[in-house]
Amino acid sequence: MGIRLGNIFILLALFGTFIVSGSCALEPKIDKRLSKTLERVGYANILVSMKDGTRDILNELAGKSFSSRTERSQALYNALTARATHSQSHTLNWLEEPAILKSFNYGKFYSLWITNQIAIEFASRELIETLALMNEISRIQEDEIEELVHPVDSHSTNAESIQVVNQWGVTEIRAPQVWASDTRGAGITIASIDTGVRPTHVILSANYVNDTHSWYDPYDESEVAHDRNGHGTHTVGTVLGRNGFGVAPEAKWIACKGLSDTGSGTTTNLIRCGQFLVCPTTFNGTDPDCSKTPHVVCNSWGGASGRTVYDEMIEAWHVAGIIPVVSAGNSGPRCSSVGTPGDRDVISVGSTTSDNTRSSFSSVGPTSFNTMKPDVSAPGSTIMSADHRFDNTYSIKSGTSMAAPHVVGAVALLLSKNPDLTYVQIKHLLQSYADRDLDPEGYNCDFISDNAFPNHHLGYGRINIGRSMAALN
Repeated sequence: MGIRLGNIFILLALFGTFIVSGSCALEPKIDKRLSKTLERVGYANILVSMKDGTRDILNELAGKSFSSRTERSQALYNALTARATHSQSHTLNWLEEPAILKSFNYGKFYSLWITNQIAIEFASRELIETLALMNEISRIQEDEIEELVHPVDSHSTNAESIQVVNQWGVTEIRAPQVWASDTRGAGITIASIDTGVRPTHVILSANYVNDTHSWYDPYDESEVAHDRNGHGTHTVGTVLGRNGFGVAPEAKWIACKGLSDTGSGTTTNLIRCGQFLVCPTTFNGTDPDCSKTPHVVCNSWGGASGRTVYDEMIEAWHVAGIIPVVSAGNSGPRCSSVGTPGDRDVISVGSTTSDNTRSSFSSVGPTSFNTMKPDVSAPGSTIMSADHRFDNTYSIKSGTSMAAPHVVGAVALLLSKNPDLTYVQIKHLLQSYADRDLDPEGYNCDFISDNAFPNHHLGYGRINIGRSMAALN
């Protein structure tokens, strides 16, 4: 691989780094995609995984009982941060050495405790090859770029043209039927990992937690919540917007800006958002408070399918009692088009129309892991919700990004009725009582027709929160 082994060994020995013998250890550790990037440009933003990992901690805590959600989140935070400190200290100290920085000339680096990784910006090929020789490191991969699940169409409308009525998707999943029993999401906090949220919008401002631990921006560490793109504002409006726009209008929200203003985001910053949810911090990442862990998270972003890079983050959410809901993607109707993380252990959501069919764009399974996704579907075509430009404007968008917030709102309603429900129980309630009277299109994926349920096009069907809630009574 063209490494300067003599110079590297001198640097390693100088700073007491433990190494393995020979260069044969490089190949298994350096991801193939990263190797191709290094061959092409000579440097990359990287994620360095520590050999200790986190799965033993997650498995242990998943089987334990706790007296409260706060105690559970705190135990998880304490165990994962202690593991990261122990595993990463040697490598982090090495990276902080002026002589090492001068030799390899890399950028900023961050400790990620939720996945036991170190993120390094502008890492040279020589630095990466040196890190690969360290015993404590198990894998080095490229810090990838994810995209929001871009709406397939979008246009704005003036406030004067809006009538205060329940939006069609809210009505379609029978949310008003649940409201009639005085269940509107009170006591539940939802989290958004997206482009941000406009906190002063008329249908969102009353629901914002709006304390010192309700907003985090890993890109700029901005102190005030904002959204210069509009995607995040729209999705949160569908989750809990007042005046008939949201499914759970008395739930509260917090947000992390996992995606930049252009709608793209690094794996590193999405993971930093993931750990913010487990134990929320102030805007600059300090003073973690595990009493503020949200109940459910809305994710309308993703990328290429078949990846496991977010698995430990998602598993940590499960342990903390955070229900992960993810858009399936807008790459349908071809089979096997559901992207990551929608193809992992999450509630993956497809999109339906007001005409009682699957939205043409909605991504379809099976996944690369040979699992059935999406899990359920929800209204996602021509959805009106809050617009980010002014406090009283709205926009209409279509996409599975618009479908997933309906499911997040439904989860908030279920938890408002029974806060002790688990991920498995919630998923069962949504799937078992979903509507299946949708019009089939004659598609077939993995030898399963779209008129047989469950299927790879609509999952178990379109959610019906009225029926799911009735099953609790």
